[in-house]
Amino acid sequence: MPPDELDLSFQQISMLYDELQQIMPIQNSIDQTLDYAESQQKELLTALEDYEQQLSNSQVQDFSVTSTGRGCTAAQERKEAYKMAEEVHVQLNDMASSLGTMIAELNSLAGPGNRIDEP
Repeated sequence: MPPDELDLSFQQISMLYDELQQIMPIQNSIDQTLDYAESQQKELLTALEDYEQQLSNSQVQDFSVTSTGRGCTAAQERKEAYKMAEEVHVQLNDMASSLGTMIAELNSLAGPGNRIDEP
């Protein structure tokens, strides 16, 4: 190898080494961040497994309470709440209809200048 090529190769190697030295702290920081993320994932996985176990136990308890007639599940509670909401809706519609009828009767009894506007 001629001396100029050798000198050029040495400069390139030296430049690569300097760049590597600059990158090493960044790589270490990335490694630490990844280690931290991995530890957080493990903690989250543990918490999630505990939560799933508690949820499973709760569902078993809900089922056993329901099968013995001493309680109801969340699905049944939602169903009952929905049914109650439907009943309230029907009652409100009936009240609105009755109110409309009352207003119509009052308007028929009142003179033309004393009419009540319907809702």
